[in-house]
Amino acid sequence: MKVFIVILILSGYNTVPGQKRFWENASDLRNDLVYNAMRRDRFVQIMKCMHCADNTKINPNDKLFKLRPLLDKLKKKFIENWKKQNNV
Repeated sequence: MKVFIVILILSGYNTVPGQKRFWENASDLRNDLVYNAMRRDRFVQIMKCMHCADNTKINPNDKLFKLRPLLDKLKKKFIENWKKQNNV
């Protein structure tokens, strides 16, 4: 999962016409780090199966509604760990 998340982060910085293009043979599209880290079919399989929110409860005012449950959990954990580190 760490490799999958890193590929997602990388795709935000290194934009190509489609995420599958990181595995192309063309030198201007292929990313050797991604290509060697995970096979394309595995990435696509994880992408299809990973869901963070219920698609039947769409909030049109929240652009990140699909990630909101994950972001809320991460925020809670970050705050808890910050408090532990700083003895607050």
